[in-house]
Amino acid sequence: MRENNSPTTHSRPVSTLDNIYRLDQILKSRRYPVSELTLMDELECSRSTLFRTIEMLRDRFEAPVENRRGQGYVYADGNEDFELPGTWFRAQEIEALLVMDNLISRLQPGVLDDRVAALREKLAALLDKSTIKPSPRFPRKRFRVLPSHARRLPSRTFELAAQSLIERRQLRFRYRNRSDGVESIRETSPQRLVYYKDHWYLDAWDERKNALRTFALDRLRDVTIASEAARDVDAKVLDDALMPGYGIFAGEAKAWARLIFSKERAEWVSEESWHPDQQGRFLDDGRYELVVPYADSRELLGEILRHAQHVRVDSPEALVREVTEALQATSMLYQSNK
Repeated sequence: MRENNSPTTHSRPVSTLDNIYRLDQILKSRRYPVSELTLMDELECSRSTLFRTIEMLRDRFEAPVENRRGQGYVYADGNEDFELPGTWFRAQEIEALLVMDNLISRLQPGVLDDRVAALREKLAALLDKSTIKPSPRFPRKRFRVLPSHARRLPSRTFELAAQSLIERRQLRFRYRNRSDGVESIRETSPQRLVYYKDHWYLDAWDERKNALRTFALDRLRDVTIASEAARDVDAKVLDDALMPGYGIFAGEAKAWARLIFSKERAEWVSEESWHPDQQGRFLDDGRYELVVPYADSRELLGEILRHAQHVRVDSPEALVREVTEALQATSMLYQSNK
């Protein structure tokens, strides 16, 4: 039997333009000449296809490709800034853009619809003109985003918040507290917008309270951009002030909650990220212990009650009392309906 020492060829169905794009990226990423065998392997093509791709890259796009005998192919010295003309995407990149388009359109309906629509039109025009097309089998409609308990957010509120953030101008608004319904006028220096659990929040410096605060965008009313320049808060200061505690009610952590989950929920919870500084371990009996820092118990309380009989708060005592009172109030509510 004759041994076959020839390079392995591939029958990967790609377009010539796709190969040109990939060859360009390979040559740009290497400081030294790349051998024929390496290029054939990375492009997954035959020698004849490689030569044809190199020839087209040189002739059609005037790329400065040099063949250094005995070494391989490389872009000529001084031509490292060569760029293929126009906007150039591989088929896989176009498919990725389509997935992103699909997800963005479902992320928060109504928010920035006009802006996103313009981008979608440009993407559609690009696809129409491009000779590189997504695979006919590409499952465009098989990706879904299902928002959970998303609240209605006027697009104008988001636009004003984003505009003040970018232009570094103060933002004024009337804010209604969700817990007690109390309204107050706020003058703020926006620092960043945060998308958290299907809701938008604004981290800002409250000029009247002289402190950092987080505001739910859907609670903002009568929003206006002021002429005064917004003050800048260092990113580390923001993180130190708003990130240590659990969830959106962040701030300097005041306590650590020790939660014990049942065996039925142990594996599920062990794979969840509640907080960057959380500590977790499986107990000998198969239950799971999770320890998380928190500054405000409101959101943490909701998460605990979500697991109902599958979680027990071990400490601190103040959180144990809160959970107990919430469960008792719920029990009384059902008993009163009998």
